[in-house]
Amino acid sequence: MKITILLWGQLKSLAEADSLELEVPEPHTIENAVGTLVKAKAALKPMLVDENDQPQASIVVFADGVQVISREETPLSEGMEITLMSPISGG
Repeated sequence: MKITILLWGQLKSLAEADSLELEVPEPHTIENAVGTLVKAKAALKPMLVDENDQPQASIVVFADGVQVISREETPLSEGMEITLMSPISGG
């Protein structure tokens, strides 16, 4: 299943791209999409996944423009846009 990942902030810089099209194998979940992205762009791994290769809780996720609260309960569908935003700090 093909989806588009949109990247913001530091993720965009690390990936050297603002978006990527990915083929996500089953199961079609946010976790699997993040895992597929990390395999495609290894530079993103420290920011996107923890030591157990689970998505970092600090990454804000949107599915087709709606913020995802429960990543386990959000199914992906063909052509969906997933937006990933890294935490922002500053003053």
